[in-house]
Amino acid sequence: MFGVEPVYINKEEAKAALGLAADVTPFVGSAKALTELPEDAQFAYELLQQGYDEGSITKMGLGAGFGVLTAAGFIPDAK
Repeated sequence: MFGVEPVYINKEEAKAALGLAADVTPFVGSAKALTELPEDAQFAYELLQQGYDEGSITKMGLGAGFGVLTAAGFIPDAK
């Protein structure tokens, strides 16, 4: 109708769209980030540990940066 065709999305695309909406909504995004905190902290720790074991300053920096960004996500207006 009027040159506009409908857009059909599947279930996975709908979940991804809702997840994105939840990530950018201030209070819901913070709650979602809080539930993902243990997983993110473990990933940052693993990067730091791998970097230390391998002597890789790059992996250590990535782990530290990821940890700082994870923590900064809980500071209001830091995004």
